[in-house]
Amino acid sequence: MAAFSDLPNELLYDILQFTLPPDIENLAQTSRRVQEVAGPLLKTHRALIRKYYSFSLSSDGRADAVSLLQDILTAPHIAHYVKEAQIDVVEFCSSRRSYTEEEVGWLCEIAAKSKAVIPDSCPAEVSSLQFDIRRNKEDAALGLLLPLLSNLKTFDMEPWSLYSGDRSWVGQVVCNASISAAPWFPKLTSVCLWSERRQRLYHYQRSAQFKHLGLFAALPSVRKLSARELSDVPGYEEQDTPSLASGVTTLELEDMHDQVDPKVLCRFLKDLPRLEVCKLSTSSHPYRPWKFDASMIKDTLLATVKTNLRSLTIFGPSGEKCLMGSLRNFEVLVEPRTNWSFLLQDGFSLQAVLPASLHDLHLKDHEFHRKTKT
Repeated sequence: MAAFSDLPNELLYDILQFTLPPDIENLAQTSRRVQEVAGPLLKTHRALIRKYYSFSLSSDGRADAVSLLQDILTAPHIAHYVKEAQIDVVEFCSSRRSYTEEEVGWLCEIAAKSKAVIPDSCPAEVSSLQFDIRRNKEDAALGLLLPLLSNLKTFDMEPWSLYSGDRSWVGQVVCNASISAAPWFPKLTSVCLWSERRQRLYHYQRSAQFKHLGLFAALPSVRKLSARELSDVPGYEEQDTPSLASGVTTLELEDMHDQVDPKVLCRFLKDLPRLEVCKLSTSSHPYRPWKFDASMIKDTLLATVKTNLRSLTIFGPSGEKCLMGSLRNFEVLVEPRTNWSFLLQDGFSLQAVLPASLHDLHLKDHEFHRKTKT
C-alpha cells in the first residue's frame, strides 16, 4: 500500500480540497511538498477567514443574515469559518431590507425542514416561522442561520434578541440548544449580553436577565459569561436553572443598578460550581442597601466554590455600608478586588480577613489602593 507521501500531487490536491478548514493549515505543515501543493488552497482559505471570521448584524456595517445563509447552503464548508457573531436585532430593525420573493421561497422551504428552530416539526410552529419570514422579520433568518455555525466561539448579542414578549426565533434556538441531547454550538466558549439605553424600550426589555444567562450557562462548552445592564425582571426561576454540569469558569456582571435582587443573584451563583473568576459591579442607589448584599454574595460563593475561586471582584456604590466579612476560608483565592469599606470595619486588622493564598489585593472607595504579596 502506498504511503501518503508517495501519492502524486494530483491526489494530494484532491485530499486537501476535502480537508476541513481547521485542519488544512496543520496538514500543509507536515512537509514542504504538501505545503507547495496546498498553496492555492491556503490562499483561498485565508481569504475566507478574512471574509467570514466575524459575523455582525447591525445597522452599521452589517452583514446580511440571508446572504450568509445562502453562502453556507451553496458551500457548507463556509460555516466552519464563522468564529465570532455580534447581533443587535433592535438596531437592525430601522435599516433592514425586504426579502425578495425568491428568498422568501427558499427560506420557507428551509423552515419546513429545520429541526433546530422547531425540533418536533410542529406544523403550527412551522407556519408561524414562515409567516415571520414573509413579513421580513430578520430574527427568523437568524434562527435558521445560527444552528449552522458549528465553529462559533464568541457570541455578543443585544438581549432584546432573546426577549420572549414577541416570538424570538434566536431565543428559541438558544433554548433548544441547551436542552438538546447533542447541544449545538459545541465550540461556543464566550457569551456577552450587552445593552444600550434606548428610551423607546422598557428597561426589563432591553436588559439582560438571569434566565437568559441560564440558557447559555447550560451549554457544556461555555466557559465565560458576561452581561451589562443586568436586571432580574422577571426573576430567575427553578426552570431557568442550568445543569449542575455547567462548565462556566468566568462570570462578569456589570452595572446591575438597583434592578438585581441579591437573592436572585445568589440563586444563580449556586448553579455555577466550577466558577474560578467572579466579577460583580453594581451602581445601586446608596440609599437602598437591601438591593446589594456583599455578605450574602460572599457566603454563597464560599458555600459553592470555596476550593476553586481564584479571583473575586465585588464593587458596590461608594459610601454603601455593606460589610462583606473575612475571606480567609477561600482556599485558592489569590486576587480579591472590592471596596475598602466592604472588607474592613474600624478597629479590625486587614491581615485577619485576607486569605492565606493572597497574591494581589485591590481595594478602593474614594481612592484606589493596591497591595501585592511578594
